[in-house]
Amino acid sequence: RQGGRSGASLLPSYMLALSVCGWWFFFPFPGYDPLWL
Repeated sequence: RQGGRSGASLLPSYMLALSVCGWWFFFPFPGYDPLWL
């Protein structure tokens, strides 16, 4: 399936975005607003 292929190719970038979000959540700095998503 073409949809499955695009999902598989987007998985690494999704994981990267998730790790970046995790960095923001685990290492909040001054001015951090948990309600700002």
